[in-house]
Amino acid sequence: MANPVISVIVPVYNLADPVAACLRSLLVQSFRDFELIAMDDGSTDGSLAVLQALAEEDARIRVLHQENQGVSMARNNALAEACGNWIVFVDADDTVAEDYLQALWSLVEDGQADWGILNVGTKEENPGIVWDSRVVDYTGQDLVDEMLRVAGTFQTYNWNKIFKKSILDAAGIRFLPGNAFGEDYLFVYEYACRAAHARLLMSPPDRYYYYDVREGSLSHHFSSRKCLDAMVISEKLLEVNGRFSNMNEKALTYVRWRHAIYAMRYLETLYTETRHLDRKLIRATLKKVVPNLRLLSRVDQLRFVLLAVVPRPFLEYYRLRKLRQLKKGVY
Repeated sequence: MANPVISVIVPVYNLADPVAACLRSLLVQSFRDFELIAMDDGSTDGSLAVLQALAEEDARIRVLHQENQGVSMARNNALAEACGNWIVFVDADDTVAEDYLQALWSLVEDGQADWGILNVGTKEENPGIVWDSRVVDYTGQDLVDEMLRVAGTFQTYNWNKIFKKSILDAAGIRFLPGNAFGEDYLFVYEYACRAAHARLLMSPPDRYYYYDVREGSLSHHFSSRKCLDAMVISEKLLEVNGRFSNMNEKALTYVRWRHAIYAMRYLETLYTETRHLDRKLIRATLKKVVPNLRLLSRVDQLRFVLLAVVPRPFLEYYRLRKLRQLKKGVY
């Protein structure tokens, strides 16, 4: 049997309730030539049994299982098993429109583009944007610039894009192991550095992909783990730019600012969670902020000074303020 055109990768960890709806929305796609790789990441809530039951209904579903290694390794290990020439990622707690895959495939079907993207830019973030379903082509530096534009039409998600597997494999582009926040950003930027031609479908951001914001979702909680992951991703982005030198000044400034902000937030949230003051860690982390201190607002520069000079009083103040915010439901 010939290999499928598209491999759809769905990482699953303890999502027994929503994952059936996710997979069923994929099984009714108008585009039929695909395999669906559901990678169970060591779930303990019966997710694996749900996946296996669905696989008995449709031969296009391949259920894989690994010991819990995190979402990045779940995607990476599924990529290693993928048979399709093109790769699409879907989160297990989201659903998609019936023509989601067809919309992505239509952007690359003629072989001219090596990246297909569905618009996720909103009118609020992009004044003057017109959702007329036209296709916009990007090549060279314009492609990288649009991908890096904050609140732009590409964004840094992986679920609104179709990737050519040969590019991923040739360049060794994979998700950063152990990272569970911002892992999309690095993956997408590395791909943008190799892609020669992208096509963007100017559709409303909620036309094809239905993103579920669950209470307790990792991407919507403010934690030291999240801040540390964001720090690491920012450092990796700067490393990649060091090889390609293709970040424009605005994007480069944003990544450096982002790194500095998350470095300070990491110290603040870590203390809030543990109430342990590690002066050595504080010094080492703030040392990373120093080169980008000028990019921060005066308020954030004051935070830096307080963290450096009177860390315990400042961190205790931050902890108490954060506890009050959490009681009010503010994260």
